[in-house]
Amino acid sequence: MDKKTTIIIGIIVLVIVVLVVLYFTLFQKQEPIVPEVSEAETSCTESGGVVAMASCCLSSMDFPSTCVIGACGCSAENSKETKVCLCPEGSCFDGTTCVAFEEVIPVNDLPVEENATETEVE
Repeated sequence: MDKKTTIIIGIIVLVIVVLVVLYFTLFQKQEPIVPEVSEAETSCTESGGVVAMASCCLSSMDFPSTCVIGACGCSAENSKETKVCLCPEGSCFDGTTCVAFEEVIPVNDLPVEENATETEVE
């Protein structure tokens, strides 16, 4: 074989190799990537909540309790975007599920100030 024929055969082999690689990388059926859903996220949505992003303290993890003040009450420079559970009206996320406010702080168990006076209802 002369040099010209060797070059042509080399180019043909190179083209075939490139086509085979493209076939196996681009045209093979690939499984769709499904984002992993955490247990807290599932619990939030199953209890009526909606997952959202909020600015919470740098030390807070995703899905902090919204039943108490603190996890999302830091200044902007001490906050980061965090996944939170927005529960239906009248409820909050206790870190596990959406619960009614009364389950967290029962209204009848609220402390009464010592200096408070009772008012009569007429």
